[in-house]
Amino acid sequence: MFIPFKGKTLPGWFHLPPNYSGGRIPVVISFPGMDTYKEVFVGLKGDRWLERGIAVLSIDNAGVGEAPIKAGNEAERHFDTVFDWVRARSDLNTSRLAIQGSSTGGYWAAKLAH
Repeated sequence: MFIPFKGKTLPGWFHLPPNYSGGRIPVVISFPGMDTYKEVFVGLKGDRWLERGIAVLSIDNAGVGEAPIKAGNEAERHFDTVFDWVRARSDLNTSRLAIQGSSTGGYWAAKLAH
């Protein structure tokens, strides 16, 4: 899926649990580190979040994979856009939202959660 962002798009992987039957469900937003990419952060079979009924959105961080933003001082420009996209979805319960990451993705997850 693609999230519109300043004339470009933020590519991501978004998955609802396999047994999703409607309603608002929790969501985990995953941010990988500098040495990995969004596809690694959600598995179509055996995913720890999907199997628990939690949706997963995985986005490449700035300077990684297909992200249209370079790493550096403006690396955090895309987070508001990602959260706006999540809030606009009627199938996601944003009062039950978690953020996870590894390496630099963990840095951003902690910074965003703070």
